[in-house]
Amino acid sequence: GFFNSLTKWIYSHCRKVLVQSPGFTDYILNQGVPKDKIVFYPNPTEAFYKPLENENQYESFFSKDHFNIVFAGNIGEAQSFKTIIDVISNIKSLPVKVTVLGDGRYKETAFSLIKEKRLEANFNFLGSFPPTEMPKFFSHADALLVSLKKDKIFSLTIPAKIQSYLACGKPIIASIDGIGAQVVKKGECGVTAAAESVEELEAAIKHLIALDSDKRNLMAKNARTYYEKEFDRELLLEKLEKILIS
Repeated sequence: GFFNSLTKWIYSHCRKVLVQSPGFTDYILNQGVPKDKIVFYPNPTEAFYKPLENENQYESFFSKDHFNIVFAGNIGEAQSFKTIIDVISNIKSLPVKVTVLGDGRYKETAFSLIKEKRLEANFNFLGSFPPTEMPKFFSHADALLVSLKKDKIFSLTIPAKIQSYLACGKPIIASIDGIGAQVVKKGECGVTAAAESVEELEAAIKHLIALDSDKRNLMAKNARTYYEKEFDRELLLEKLEKILIS
């Protein structure tokens, strides 16, 4: 249609085409763009996302007796929150707690389901906070959770949440398909499960809890290292400068 012709015309008149995720490369190639024009250029993350040591704000929300998982962001259908609830229901005998930061249309349904499964002690919904507060919360987490539904489009993107999680240097639990999961595997900074797979996510969380703290600390360190290598804001701005003058 019209838009397809328009985008093809735009691409053909560009010197470079930047893609936010390697997953989009095939689509751009199919639009007739030569491979040497395509550059992987992820969205930069705000500089306030960084590891924080000895942070005591919000500490009271976290219990030292639990394995603390933090989920930050929208609570909607797209995040497949039911998968998380089903997994926690299966492992509720373990001292695991999910702290949820954010709001969304699925929140009320999630509440009902949690009540029905008697999981109130395993979830803590704190509502929304400004992005600048996230690293403070993350500093008290044992792991940070990202989840999405099974969907071709989702599998092609790198959720921005993964970049901010990496930047804060914590092990990541990724209940997602495609490129996002590849980042966690490649960075050796967490555990992955196929999108919407209760079985795989349960196994991944159990595996993470069972690891000794040295191994988890290494994952945390790897997360920040991978961020600095691939997604650091200054690095990306330098890369953009080179792209513009090439």
